[in-house]
Amino acid sequence: MGRNPRLESDHFKKEMDHFISPNSLFTSVDRERVLERIDGAKKRKRWWGKPGLVLSLLLLFIVSGTLYGVMQTTVDRESITAKYVMSHLAIGMSKVEVHSILGTNFSEVEQAMDSGPIYTWNRYDFPKENGYVFESTMDDFDTEGVRSGKMGMQVMVHYDGERLIGYSLIYQEENGKTVLRSVRGDDIQVIPVD
Repeated sequence: MGRNPRLESDHFKKEMDHFISPNSLFTSVDRERVLERIDGAKKRKRWWGKPGLVLSLLLLFIVSGTLYGVMQTTVDRESITAKYVMSHLAIGMSKVEVHSILGTNFSEVEQAMDSGPIYTWNRYDFPKENGYVFESTMDDFDTEGVRSGKMGMQVMVHYDGERLIGYSLIYQEENGKTVLRSVRGDDIQVIPVD
C-alpha cells in the first residue's frame, strides 16, 4: 500500500520544526530559507510529478514543429524558380543538401542510355496547373507541358553514389522561350527547345 504524501509532508515538517527549535543555532532568516526551499521543491514536484502533462506538452511541441515544417516545405516548393535552382545547386553537394533545396518530392527515373556508368537520377516536377501530372519512368522532360504552361519547371539531378554530379532543368524564360539548361562539372549548356 502506498504512503500518503500528506502524512509524509506533515512528518517532515515536524522533524524540521524539531530540528529548527528556538534553542538551535538557526536564526529566523535561516528558517525562512529552509521553508522557501521546501516550497520550491514542492512546486517542482507538482510539475514533474505529472508525466501525462509533461508528455502532452512535448507532443504538442513536436506536432506543431512538424506541421510548421510541412507548411514551410509547401511554401518553399511554390516559390522555387529556375534562378533559385541555378544559384543554390552546386556540383558535389550531398543528397541531403539537394533535398534541403528542392525537397523530397521527386520521382526516381531510369537512364535512357544503357552504355556508360550507371547513376541515380531523380526528377522534380513543379507543375503550375493544379492536378497536372507528368508520368514517365525514363529520364525525359515534359517539354510540351512546359511550353503550354501546365508544367512550370522540371529539374533532373544525377548522383554518383551520394554526391551530385550534374543537373538539368527545363523552364520558360521571362521572354516566353523554353530552355533546357544542363550543368555537369564546369560544363554548362543552354539549349533552346522552341
